[in-house]
Formats: sequence, C-alpha cells, structure tokens
Amino acid sequence: MRRFASPLGLLLLIGIIGCAEPRTLEEIEADQRNLPVLYLTEETLTEVQAPADAGLFVDEATGELAYRAYECQNPECPGRGADGSPHLFIHRDVLASADAKGEITWSQVPEGETPQDYIRSLGGYLAPTCPKCVELRDLENETDEHRQQYQAWAQLHELEETATRRAELEAEYKEAFEARERVRQGG
Repeated sequence: MRRFASPLGLLLLIGIIGCAEPRTLEEIEADQRNLPVLYLTEETLTEVQAPADAGLFVDEATGELAYRAYECQNPECPGRGADGSPHLFIHRDVLASADAKGEITWSQVPEGETPQDYIRSLGGYLAPTCPKCVELRDLENETDEHRQQYQAWAQLHELEETATRRAELEAEYKEAFEARERVRQGG
C-alpha cells in the first residue's frame, strides 16, 4: 500500500488550515445582517424567510406584501397554540399596498387629518398589536399602562436557527473585536 502523505506533512496541513485568517468585524456584521428571519404575507399569512434587512417587500409567489413576523408573548393571548406556542402576526402598514406590477405603493394621509387618526380609521395601529389580544381589550377606555403592557408583549419573532447562529456570530464578533483591540494596544 502506498502512502501519499507523511505524518509530518499531515500535521503541517492541519496547522495551516487551523491558522486561517480570522474574519473581519465587517464580514461578521454582514453575516448578522443576512441572518434569515420570518416574514408573513399580508392576506394569507404565508411564511417567507428573507434577510432581516429586506424590510417590507412584495413576495413573488403570492404577490402580497410581506412583513416581519411578530409574536405575542401575552401568557393569556387567545391566539396561543395548543402547545403553548405564541401567536404570530404582522404589524401591517395600512398606507402600503402592492400594485399589479409587484411594486409597493404608498397612500398619503389626507390634508387636515392626523396620521394617528387616519391610520386608525383604516383599521391600523401605530405600534405592533396582536389581533387576537385586541379581542380582549377595550381600546377606547384602556389606560396608558395597560396599552404599554400589550405593546411590550408584541415582539419580533426570531427563528430558532437564527437565534442559535446569532449567538455564535456575537461570540465570534466579541473575539474578533478583542483581538483587534489587543493588536491596537500592541499586545
């Protein structure tokens, strides 16, 4: 049997591979910006994964606007799944729509109306609001404290694999930042 690598050559190869240049902070930040997040389409609530910085976009498959997914962390939310999973929803911008060409168009607030009143007149909310919890609330008479609690329960949803990868990237970023600082300080 013929050998293709000596043990010393193999150790040298492992050493070279293990000494790859560390990634720059900018490279790590780019990976963080491109982590997949969950979007839901406006009408059918079809799940779409895209980078977080995609913002509002028109989903090619459905032709609907796609918004970042929120989850309701209210322990009493009537939309909670049987398994206890949080209700997922969108914070719809009632001034946005998709035209026939698949482009986003924006309505304007009519002159003389406040944005808050106009958005409410169209069925929208200024802050992310769980539609299932709205059924429990008396919006006209609730206190600011009560409203703020419901707003605090509305959080951006994060995919499990994204949370795991985000933690890895944050650790890598911290190491790269500390290494850069050591080099700057001459040690």
